[in-house]
Order: sequence, then C-alpha cells, then structure tokens
Amino acid sequence: MAAAAAVQHEFAATPAYVRAAALDHVARRLTERTEELARLITAENGKPVKWARGEVGRAASVFRWAAERPGGSTAARASGWTPTPAAPGGSR
Repeated sequence: MAAAAAVQHEFAATPAYVRAAALDHVARRLTERTEELARLITAENGKPVKWARGEVGRAASVFRWAAERPGGSTAARASGWTPTPAAPGGSR
C-alpha cells in the first residue's frame, strides 16, 4: 500500500491514453498466459482448471473494461490509441 501511495500523484498525472494502454497490455498478457495461470490457480487451491481459466478470463475482462471505460477510452482514442479488439469468445 505504501508503494502505491508513493506513486499515486505521478500515476494520476499520466495521460489517460498511457494508462489505458498499460491496462490493455495487462489484459492481453493475462489472456496470453491463461493456461499457465490456470494451472497455478489449480495447484494453489485445487480449483478445477476449467474454473481457473474462467477466473483468469474474468480478470482480463476487468482490465480490458478499465482500459476502454469513459475517461480512459475517450482520451485514449482522441490521442489515436485504440485497444486491441476482442475476438469472438472474449479473447484477443
């Protein structure tokens, strides 16, 4: 928490399109590493791998939503940046 608080003002001053690009990057990386992360979740708590994949997908969706939400997306798109479109089924 202390580390986050220390950079809060700097991050708030970061242009929205940069923040949106960072959030979109996280969503893409989560999607790319779904199988690896699902296996880790399964090993950690015994959750069925199918459910673990869904958990990773939901996390990626949250980051994607945050990257595309008003305030982030409007400024981002005005600057020429657009998030990677989702493929059918929600993956990128």
